[in-house]
Amino acid sequence: MLTPGWIHPCRKLDSSVMIMGRKGVVLLEEEGELLEVKPSRLILLTAGRQHRGAQSLESHASYYWFHFTFQNTPDLFSSDDIAPILSNPLVTQQRLAEAALIPQQLDLTDSNLVSLLFRELLNEQERPCYTNHRLQLIFQNLLIAITEETINSYQPPETLSAGSSLVYTIVTDINAHLTNPNLSVKLIADNLRHNPDYIGRQFKTVMGISIGEYILQQRMKLAEQLLQEGPETISKIALKCGFSSLRHFLRQFRKERGMTPLELRRRHQAMHINIF
Repeated sequence: MLTPGWIHPCRKLDSSVMIMGRKGVVLLEEEGELLEVKPSRLILLTAGRQHRGAQSLESHASYYWFHFTFQNTPDLFSSDDIAPILSNPLVTQQRLAEAALIPQQLDLTDSNLVSLLFRELLNEQERPCYTNHRLQLIFQNLLIAITEETINSYQPPETLSAGSSLVYTIVTDINAHLTNPNLSVKLIADNLRHNPDYIGRQFKTVMGISIGEYILQQRMKLAEQLLQEGPETISKIALKCGFSSLRHFLRQFRKERGMTPLELRRRHQAMHINIF
């Protein structure tokens, strides 16, 4: 419990800090940005940026906090950067499939789950499990919970850039014509009456990957779904997923998934659990 008169020290850390307010109000400042720690609010202090207390406490306060680092340098997004990502579910799913989104400040609509995960992290620190994987799993669950809260609470702007709207149209067009083996950047550009280079640049900016990579990625997902759901032959599945030939499908599938389609189907059947 922090007592009246306390003020957070001024410092710059090599690690980021996640804070969740429990009681009272603590005012912090990070390089000119005022941050208010209060109950059910998450605050992120970013590694390499100086932060300090903005003023002394006027009443008792408390909060959860922990330090963390990532192997790779995180990307920092402005509100303008994040708008095209969170304004379309298909783009959100693509950009956050292997990532977490942590805002600098987030008011939780339901803080119970996040509070529980903070307490689990604290318990794991005090009484560590025999494996450090447990700590990593709790942390990953916390990041997932924060990202879901961020997505659910996001209010998209009334208008988006022309480039973002164009990318949404491209994504919808790709998913509607995924089974067409002739689907290509040129075909999409011709249909939308735009230059192929232009739509390619806009797509890469919003989606983080090229149009060709996205088409292949979606075809792989569809192939996995068909392989797991039914007994159709590999040849029929290849055609349904828009591959021009079985040979091309097999080569791409092994390259992307590290196994053949038949191996994936057998693995799924071996692991599948039925509930009656």
